[in-house]
Amino acid sequence: MKKKTAEKKSRRIPTKYPCIYKQTDKDLYDVRYNYKEFNEDTGKTEYKTKWVYGVTSLDLAKKTLFQLQTSTYDDGEITLQGAYELWLTKAAIEGYTETAVKNTGEHIRMIYTVLPPDLKLMWPTTPPPPVDICRASFL
Repeated sequence: MKKKTAEKKSRRIPTKYPCIYKQTDKDLYDVRYNYKEFNEDTGKTEYKTKWVYGVTSLDLAKKTLFQLQTSTYDDGEITLQGAYELWLTKAAIEGYTETAVKNTGEHIRMIYTVLPPDLKLMWPTTPPPPVDICRASFL
């Protein structure tokens, strides 16, 4: 009769980068991305984790983690009105005062007189160039 041998489980050890782990038995990396979502049905925040297994190099693991962290909103996916609605949700969750919500509503109404509510916002990929205040011309 043959003995059943237990399969050796892979073990993860943390690297110096948060959320990136190295597999001990293989030369591969695992990436963990933690995020939270607000469940409107229950009215509670749910904490979730997404894993990417078997990344071949540390540089690729860092790039994968960056893509996971920034892929929540693609360029042009969120509008000015959508940003305001997200802020209202945050204000309700964090218990902002009624005055703060009212003032922000007044400010956004003033912005809507100049910019349309369906204006698509983009996340900056590179920082803007520095402005030389001495040479800048203001209208």
